[in-house]
Amino acid sequence: MSTRFPPTRADPGAFHQARPPLGRTPWWAPARPAGDAAGATRLPGRWQAGAVQEASRTTSAAPSAADPFVDDPDGRPGLAIKQAEQALMREKTRVLRAFGLSVPQYAAMLSLSRAREGGTSGAQLARRCGVTPQAMASLLAILEGRGLVSRGGSPVHAKVQLAQLTEAGRELVSAADAAAVAVERRLADAFTDAELATLRTLLARATAVLSTYAATDATPISSL
Repeated sequence: MSTRFPPTRADPGAFHQARPPLGRTPWWAPARPAGDAAGATRLPGRWQAGAVQEASRTTSAAPSAADPFVDDPDGRPGLAIKQAEQALMREKTRVLRAFGLSVPQYAAMLSLSRAREGGTSGAQLARRCGVTPQAMASLLAILEGRGLVSRGGSPVHAKVQLAQLTEAGRELVSAADAAAVAVERRLADAFTDAELATLRTLLARATAVLSTYAATDATPISSL
């Protein structure tokens, strides 16, 4: 059976069976805004499918908004911060090599040199240096084997050992710190006092923003 269509403009009382040209909306169909894919559901049969395909082509052809972080990975701020941190660690590694120390070993010894009398537990030292207690235990064992650190029992907790620098350790970290401070001074000399203050403020803001999402995770991400 042929499909019957509404009356023509010329003869409102008659019906006709002529099929309108393919792809053209019949005069009696409800008008819809151009590009409105949802409006295509009001069109019958093959006209509906054609309208949906046309809207799909129009949508896919629309250019997407440019995202500088996707289009230019080299422009990401995290990369600039990481590159500066890596350059600093490379230079400190270079100057500390003359003292037979790695950067983590130097950091642990420097922390012990500023600790209160009586020594510091490995767990406390690990928190200060941002590493795991297991990594700090291994590091302290190496330094103890070299005679730079001594460990003894805690008078409060029988199972806790407290670490402190030996005299040889104090002399070594003092000389190593002078070399590390020279690196820090060269870095600071690249900026004016105002620029250095601004740099500290901006880096502190970056640290605060990134720390917000990791506040519930206390596991250190670095290791020795």
